[in-house]
Amino acid sequence: MRYDSHPMNRMWPMLVVCSLALAMAAGGCKRDKKPPPPAPSQSPSASTATAASSASSAASAGLVRTPRPVGALPKAETPTIRTADGVKLGASLWVGGDAKAPAVVLVHRLGGTRAEWEPLVARLFPVHQPMNVLAIDLRGHGESVRKDGEKGKLAWQGFKTDEFTRMAKDVESAVQYLRKRPGGPPASLVFVGSDIGGTALVRAVHDAKIVTAGVCLISPGASLRGVDLYEPFGAVLSLPNLIVSGNADNVSKEPAIALKTMSKSGQGIQLASGAHSAEFLGADKPELWDLVADWVDQRVVGASP
Repeated sequence: MRYDSHPMNRMWPMLVVCSLALAMAAGGCKRDKKPPPPAPSQSPSASTATAASSASSAASAGLVRTPRPVGALPKAETPTIRTADGVKLGASLWVGGDAKAPAVVLVHRLGGTRAEWEPLVARLFPVHQPMNVLAIDLRGHGESVRKDGEKGKLAWQGFKTDEFTRMAKDVESAVQYLRKRPGGPPASLVFVGSDIGGTALVRAVHDAKIVTAGVCLISPGASLRGVDLYEPFGAVLSLPNLIVSGNADNVSKEPAIALKTMSKSGQGIQLASGAHSAEFLGADKPELWDLVADWVDQRVVGASP
């Protein structure tokens, strides 16, 4: 009988092929079932500590918080304030306590007006802590365009460095007004400045040796319009400062980091934005107003007479 005529001989090659296929399949199954490499070990306590640290960092940066209620903008008084060199300043005073209550002074950005602070004022009133809030128009801005003995209007666009430097006198005059109010002076002073307004208020504190409970700078600049901020900042670096900027704001990002490094007990916050000044950063990131309002409350609590 021929070899290939026997049925079993004809089936043998097929059986060999099937056996090889089954062996390969079995090997493949074993590889599929091989457990993946173990993940890096981390103890439950380490994981919990990391999560707690992240939550704490977010909270300390003011990013985890309950939004403040926003009330209707209260009616403001419009006091007459004149500087030593004869500039009549536009001003708004929101009264939330007697004249001895802590006072908050707000100073706007270059090219802006005191209206920049309305979203902040709407969060400070109704008053959580008794306080009076004063916002001024810097010379050459808003309603601060008249100077005794001069016929033309003041316009910041035509200012040279020395006139921008004199903006510190506007802040000093605002403080003098608060100190001379009937029933004053205020128990403490808190300053909030935007852009060049921050420069003006820091220079005022430095030059006039004003005692303050804290300084908040929003979108600060190292030398805006040629006016240095770093040297006079030495007068406030030991205070509980708040320094806020956008992390993509090319004007303020680096100065904000430098000031936070200089500050001994200050807090630095960078919001995810390229907007500059309280007005525009607040429009892009409304949480800015809550952060600043909370910080103001912390500065005035316990300071009331």
